[in-house]
Amino acid sequence: MLQEFRVDNYKSLINVIFKPHELNLLIGLNNSGKTNLCQALLFVMNSTSFSLDQCADRIAGLRTGITNYFFDKSTIDFHIRASVPYEEEDLIFEYDLTILSSPTTPILNATLQVESEKLVVTGKDFDGTILLGNIRGKVRLLHEEEYLKGNDSYVETTAPRDTTMLNRLYDFETNARANHFRHYLSSWQYYDLSHSALRSSGYNPTNTVFNSTLFPDGSNLAAVIYHLKTRNERSYRSFLKYIQKFDPSIDLINFSHLTNDVFIMFFKDTEGHSLPAINAS
Repeated sequence: MLQEFRVDNYKSLINVIFKPHELNLLIGLNNSGKTNLCQALLFVMNSTSFSLDQCADRIAGLRTGITNYFFDKSTIDFHIRASVPYEEEDLIFEYDLTILSSPTTPILNATLQVESEKLVVTGKDFDGTILLGNIRGKVRLLHEEEYLKGNDSYVETTAPRDTTMLNRLYDFETNARANHFRHYLSSWQYYDLSHSALRSSGYNPTNTVFNSTLFPDGSNLAAVIYHLKTRNERSYRSFLKYIQKFDPSIDLINFSHLTNDVFIMFFKDTEGHSLPAINAS
C-alpha cells in the first residue's frame, strides 16, 4: 500500500506530500492541483515502462511545461514510500527520483534526464538496504542473492539518462525485490473517464490490442465487458449483479456487430426492451 507520495516542482505542485488511506477524496477549486497530483502519480508509474520524454509527452503534454513556471528550479523530485507484500511478508520500499528539465530549451529539442535515483528496502533480512542507486547514469545494483549470503555485492554499470534504471531491470533472480517494486509501481492506474467514450461503439475484441484492462478514458468499455462475457463468465455475472444495484431493471448485456471490426453494446431489461449503450445514462 502506498504510504507517502511527495512531489516537488511538478507543474503547480511545490513540495506536496500526499499520505493516502484506503479510500481518498480530493476536493478543491478548479486549478488547485488535483489533476496534477494524479498526473504526477501516473508519471512515475509510466517511468517504469517508457522513457522520461515519452512520459512527459503522454501525461504532462509538453516536456518544457512539466516544471512550475514561477519556481526557479530545474529539477522535479518524486519520493514514494510503500508497503508491498513479498513472499508472505510486507517490505517497506522507498524510491526517490530526481529528473532534470531544461525549461529554456526550445520545445523541439527539449529532453528530460535522470539526475538521481535510489531504491531502498527494509524488512526480512534487509534494513534500509540500497537496491539501486543511479547518479547521472552511473549505476550501482545490489546482487540480492549474494547479499543474503552475507556478501555486500554491488554491480556497477552505466546507463543512458533518458530512462530510469528501474525501467531497465531485467534479471529477476539477482534483482528480485527491485523488480517486485517495479511491478508494484507499474500496476498503478489512473482513470479520467469520458461519458461519450464510455457510450461509444467497441472495436472487435478479437484484436490482440483488447483485453480485460480498461483504457484510462473508458473508450473500450464495450470490449472489456464483451471479453468478460465470452471468456470469464463468472466475472461477467459479478459485474452484472453490481450494475443491477443501480438499475434493477437491467437483465443482461448483449452485443451486435455492425461490421467485422466494430460492434455495439446494448442493455436489455426484464421485459425484453433494448437500449443501446450510446443512449444510456
